[in-house]
Amino acid sequence: MNENGLDMVLMVLFGGAGLVLLVAGFILPYMASDRVLAAIGGALGIGFAVFQAVRHHRLHQREDASVPVEVPAGEPH
Repeated sequence: MNENGLDMVLMVLFGGAGLVLLVAGFILPYMASDRVLAAIGGALGIGFAVFQAVRHHRLHQREDASVPVEVPAGEPH
């Protein structure tokens, strides 16, 4: 099953949400405990997006790899 579209949407959503959490956690006046939770959530979102991007890139390279095929010379069937 081809889920490339869903993978792309999830990468953008989680990556964007992670960036928003990281920026909001360090710019807005939160308490230290809230800032730590925002940093952890942002890092997890960005980490998920990076992991999915690397996974998608490796799978795409594997599909494009050419495989040599030997065809025996002989009588056609």
